[in-house]
Amino acid sequence: MSLSRSGTWRLSSPPPANRVQPVSPTGVEAEEGGGAQTPLLDDSQPDSTELVARRYDKYIALLTSVENFTDNYLSLIAINVKQYEKIIKNLQSNVSPQFEVSPGADAPVSGSVAGSGYKQAVAGEGVYSPAGAGAAPGAHEQLGPVGLNEFLEALKVRTDMNHSAAVELDSTIRTQVLPEFKRIISEIQSRKKEFLSASQKEVKELKKLHGTTSKELAKLQNSVSSFDSSYSSSVGPKIDYRSDPYIIKRSVLHHGHEQLNKENSHFDFLESNEITLGIMEKQIVEILKKIFNNFSVSITNYLGKGINTFDDLNNQLAAIPVDYEWERFKERNAQSLISGEADPDSVKIDNDLSDVTSKLSLTTARFEITKNPYKRTLSDVVFPNQTHTATEPILEGVLLRREGKITKKYKSYYYVITRTRYLFEFQSRSFKDSHHPSLVMFLPECLVGNPSAPGDGKFKFTVQGKDISQLVSMTKKTVSFKASSYEEMLTWYNVISEVSGLMYTNEEMKSAAMAQITPDKSDDEEDVTAESIAPQN
Repeated sequence: MSLSRSGTWRLSSPPPANRVQPVSPTGVEAEEGGGAQTPLLDDSQPDSTELVARRYDKYIALLTSVENFTDNYLSLIAINVKQYEKIIKNLQSNVSPQFEVSPGADAPVSGSVAGSGYKQAVAGEGVYSPAGAGAAPGAHEQLGPVGLNEFLEALKVRTDMNHSAAVELDSTIRTQVLPEFKRIISEIQSRKKEFLSASQKEVKELKKLHGTTSKELAKLQNSVSSFDSSYSSSVGPKIDYRSDPYIIKRSVLHHGHEQLNKENSHFDFLESNEITLGIMEKQIVEILKKIFNNFSVSITNYLGKGINTFDDLNNQLAAIPVDYEWERFKERNAQSLISGEADPDSVKIDNDLSDVTSKLSLTTARFEITKNPYKRTLSDVVFPNQTHTATEPILEGVLLRREGKITKKYKSYYYVITRTRYLFEFQSRSFKDSHHPSLVMFLPECLVGNPSAPGDGKFKFTVQGKDISQLVSMTKKTVSFKASSYEEMLTWYNVISEVSGLMYTNEEMKSAAMAQITPDKSDDEEDVTAESIAPQN
């Protein structure tokens, strides 16, 4: 055993296999991580909430624009319907001339419907049926002599047909096209609202954790500064154990771990919503295609073959890949998106749009994320005073402690002796479980009992003093410790003796061993059982 230049006790021989190894020099438990270390309070972490929200707005604006266009076109169709109704009314109200037979002749005049053997023009029978728009075979065929009466009747039939087509188109737009636009816009607005609400809640929680970590870092800075000014020599004044740099650093690690977990959870949330948005964009584009296709076909059928405008628009829209805009969006905003820098192979997306096409409704996004470069662990971050000497313990490890005066059962705990001469007891080595000590003793105010003799195999010693971790600590208590070997017991005993101001020489230790003085005679015949502390990740 030797005292290093930094003031930390080091064992010259390897520790027993059943002992927990000390933490790393940085005081951070090893965790899987990668990349360069970054500050614990890193304000440069990306947040794509506003960008994603604006992306929602763009699609809402897109669909609203197309909806307004459709609605305005409906107004045009409604005007056509009213005009056709006016034409029909005029045709019905006006007195149609009825040409009769020629004077002195038995045959009716051409165009007269008075004579027998002539048929009135009826829609669907081929008499003056307009080309296209439901024209029957034999269109424009004459069933008999065609005159002015048949011409007027054909005008009525064609007007009725055009009016019916306009009414049907008006009904199609009102009942099949516009409601679909309103429904999909409402769905997107609802998705955006849910996303913003959840993101704002997470950001609020994350800011709270950042504030807590910031306070702990400030406390650590003050504690370290006080240590540097007060402990320039080997022995400094007694300080409140809650101001011990080791304890505060442990608190920083604890709160930093919670902060990073929340940060990583927020990154998961943002990445999931970005990928969901990308999948949703495909669905939106597919739904837009389907709705606009229905609208376009209705308009095309109504206007006839002479107008190819909507065919061109529909073909142009149909040729656009569903992920075309999303891929350009990702490329343009790669630095701002959580998923922008991700390896394409790390995200597996189900691109099946059959349900979207058949139901015209957004479905649940299906994808799997295997890796994200923005996620961090404690191994990836640094913070001020992380490796300061004051935060490193003089000695640490696992000891068995007797649970009470009556019981003979021993239980293992993790003990740390700090440079401010405190002995701390923790439930486990991991700061994730708890950064608050369950036992605190100021060693200069404690008495150290004689250790076990080398040959008795008990490896015990006692420390008598006040447990100042309790709110009320009026009486002293004797704590019985048991090590895993005689050498380990001597290490703890000598360090505690030196820190408490009572250091035995080797001759004194040999005399004590020869006298076979034990720390607690009541333990001589006990059956010791212990619970091991396992390192916790």
